[in-house]
Amino acid sequence: MRLFHPLGFMLASPAESAEEALSYFSNAQVEDKYDGIRAQAHCSAGEVKIFSRTRDEITESFPELADALSALPHDVILDGEIVAWNYPANAPPEQGRAQPFSTLQQRLGRKKVSDELIRRASVAYFAFDVLYAAGDLVIDRPLRERAALLDQLLAAPRNLPRSRGRASQGELLFEPDHQLAASSNREGLFCRTTGRVVCRGPSPGQ
Repeated sequence: MRLFHPLGFMLASPAESAEEALSYFSNAQVEDKYDGIRAQAHCSAGEVKIFSRTRDEITESFPELADALSALPHDVILDGEIVAWNYPANAPPEQGRAQPFSTLQQRLGRKKVSDELIRRASVAYFAFDVLYAAGDLVIDRPLRERAALLDQLLAAPRNLPRSRGRASQGELLFEPDHQLAASSNREGLFCRTTGRVVCRGPSPGQ
């Protein structure tokens, strides 16, 4: 593993119902699924590179995210989602609202991004996992430990809202979560188990 060389992405599989989703886990954590693009952020000594799921570098399309990530205190690799995001006034960024994917598309593939476009199509990076931190590859640690480490790393910069999981205690609590996600312009929900380690994705071409 080397910084600025993207790791394989762990991908989710769709489920038809809450019952099916929860059947795969003994201790499920439910998180919001945003309609954005998956992105891996590599940060070291103020240098930042952001990679798409296809391992293309997309840093130039999101300069404000690179600026926010450059403030992280340690060498890190984060996994998360870039989302078009409407930031609330005088409130934490997590209380904002996701914007349509078509808004995010205005930012994709651009080598130069104007200040006006940054204002018109503002984005957020929702980090939901940490893969590497301060010299240690942490993907083999349980999710609960990685989540605690992510909390320590993210001091709530404006463009780095924390994607937070919540324990699901069965279908009756899962369904209101799903309804809340739909009402707040989120694509849905995804589940992970608090004890499972990350499985890295295949190498390119596999």
